[in-house]
Amino acid sequence: MNRFLSKFTLPIAIAKIIAKHEPLYMVYVLPQIIFNAALPLLYVYFPRLIIEQLTSENYNDVIRVITLYVCILLFINISNVFMKNKSEMHATLFSSKIRNEIGKISMDFELKDIESVESRDTIQVANKASEITSAMGIVQGIIANAITIAGLAYIIIQLDLIFVLLVIAVLVVRIFFVRVQHNFRKKTRSLEAANSRHVEYLLGLAYWNEGGAKEIRLNSMQNWYMNKTTTYRNEMLSIQYKSFRMYAYHNIVTAIILALQSFFVLWMLSTRFIDNTISIAEFTMYFSAVAVLTGSLLAIAEQYGSYNQQILNVSDYKRFMNKVNTESSPKTTNKSKPQLPEKIEIVFKNISFNYPNVDKQVLNNVNIKISDKEKLVIVGMNGAGKSTFIKLLCKFYRPTCGVITLNGVDIWDIPNEDYYEVISAVFQDFANLSFTLKENVAMNEDTDIERIDNIISDLGLKEMRDELPCGYETYVTKSFDANGVEFSGGQSQKIAIARAVYHNTPIIILDEPTANLDPKAESEIYTDFFKIAKNKTTIFISHRLAASTIADNIAVFSEGMIVEYGTHNDLVEQNGIYADMYRKQSRQYDEKVIF
Repeated sequence: MNRFLSKFTLPIAIAKIIAKHEPLYMVYVLPQIIFNAALPLLYVYFPRLIIEQLTSENYNDVIRVITLYVCILLFINISNVFMKNKSEMHATLFSSKIRNEIGKISMDFELKDIESVESRDTIQVANKASEITSAMGIVQGIIANAITIAGLAYIIIQLDLIFVLLVIAVLVVRIFFVRVQHNFRKKTRSLEAANSRHVEYLLGLAYWNEGGAKEIRLNSMQNWYMNKTTTYRNEMLSIQYKSFRMYAYHNIVTAIILALQSFFVLWMLSTRFIDNTISIAEFTMYFSAVAVLTGSLLAIAEQYGSYNQQILNVSDYKRFMNKVNTESSPKTTNKSKPQLPEKIEIVFKNISFNYPNVDKQVLNNVNIKISDKEKLVIVGMNGAGKSTFIKLLCKFYRPTCGVITLNGVDIWDIPNEDYYEVISAVFQDFANLSFTLKENVAMNEDTDIERIDNIISDLGLKEMRDELPCGYETYVTKSFDANGVEFSGGQSQKIAIARAVYHNTPIIILDEPTANLDPKAESEIYTDFFKIAKNKTTIFISHRLAASTIADNIAVFSEGMIVEYGTHNDLVEQNGIYADMYRKQSRQYDEKVIF
C-alpha cells in the first residue's frame, strides 16, 4: 500500500526537494507542460482545417489558417526553447547543490560509517538524487501526455470506440514490458553501485594514488591490474547486455504490434471513407489522432518505467537523509569560534571496544586519566590497541562500553566543530594533499603566513622552504603542477606535524607518524616537535621508544589492556614488558635525545 501511495506522492516529494534547493526550476518547467500538451493537438487538428479549406477551394482561408498555425507553432517552439534552456540550467545547479549537500553530510559521518560497505553504497546511490530534476521532467511529460491523450480520445471516440480499444491493447502490452524492465533495474541497482565503486577505486589507484601507481609498476602488476579492472567492467557490461537484449526484444514485439495496429486502423478508416462516412480531411485527422494517441500512450508507458526508477532515487535520498538525522553527530548552531578551555583533563572510564560485526574486543576495560599539559607515551606491540585508543579519543568510533570525558563532559555530547578545536592529530597513515604547501599546513582559507613560517622553521624545514620554486605556493607532488615537489618521507611527516601545530589545539596526538623512519630521523622529529609543543597536552603512540624517556607517564598496552603505567624509571625498575622493550631498542639510539 505504501509503495502504491508513493507513486502518487512522488511529485509532491520531488517538488519539495527542488523547492528547497532550486525553486526557479519549477518556474520554467510548469509552462512547458501546457506547450507540450498543445503541440500534438495542433498537429492533429490543423491539417484537417487546411485540407477542408483546400477541398472547398477557399484559398484565402487556407492562407489565414496556415499563417495562424505557423504563428502558434513558432510561439510555442520559441517559448519551449527558452523555458527548456532555463530549466536545464537550473537543473544543473540543483544537481550540483544536491551533490554538495551529500558530500558535506558524508564528511560528518562517523568513521565506522565511512568504512562500512553498506554506507559507501548508500552514499553512492544517494548521489542519484542529483537526477531528481529528471523525475520532474518525467512528471511534466506524463501530465502533458495525459492532457494530449484526453483531447485525442475525445476526438476518436466520436468516430468509433474500437479505435481507442486498439490503442489500449498496445498500451497494455507496453506497460507489461516496462514493468519487467523496472523490476530488472531494481534488481541490478545495488550491483551497479558496488561495481562502480570498485571501478572508481581501481582508476584512482592507477592514476591518482602515487603509492598505488608505484606498487603496480614495481611489482609488475600491470596484467593483474588490467585483469582486475576488466573483470569489473565485464560484470557491468554483462548487466548492460542483459538490459539491452531485453529492451531489444520488447521493442521488436512492440514494433510488430504497432504495425498490426496501423494496418487495422488504416483499413477501417479506408472502409469508412469509401462508404462516405468520413471525408478525406477527417480521414487524415483520425489517422493522425490514432497515431499520436498511440505515441503518447507509449510515451507514458516509458515514462512510467522511468517514474518508478525515480521513486527509487527519491527513496534512496530520503533514506540517506533519515540516516543523517538519526545517527549524525551533535552539531552546534553557534558559528562563532568556541572558547578553548584553560585546562585539559581527559578520562577514559571502563572503556571497551570491538569493531562492528567483529566479536573480538580490541580494548578491554581501559581506565586512564590524562592531565593538563601531560606528556603521555603509549607503547606496545602491533595489534595491542594503541591506535584504536586514539581513534576513540578522536571520535572516529564510539566506545562499545564506558565513557570518555573531556573536562567531565562526554566527548560525544560535544559538537564536532567544538571538539576538533581542542584536539589535533598526526597519524601513521597521514595524508598530505596535492595542493600548495600553504594549503597543506593551514587547511583553511584564513592563512597566517607568518605563523606558518615560524612553525616550518621550528620543525627544521627552513632550508627546504628556501629551495622551493614558488615558496609556500609550491604544490605538494606534481599531480596538478609540473613545478610541484616530491618531498622526502621525513619532510612529508614534518609537514603533517606542522599542520597539527598550526591549528594550535591544546591537545596534540602523534600516532606513530615516524614508524617508517630510521631511529635517528625519528629522534630528530620528536626533538623538534617537543620544542614547539611543550605547553600542550601531548600523546605519543609508538612501538618504538624514542620519546619515552622524557614522558611524564608511559602506558603500556597489551591485548587491549593497559598492563603497565608509570614513568620511564618506574617501569624500568618493574622489569616488565616495557623494560624488556627498552633494553632491546636502546642499542639502536646512538645519540641521546635532548628535549
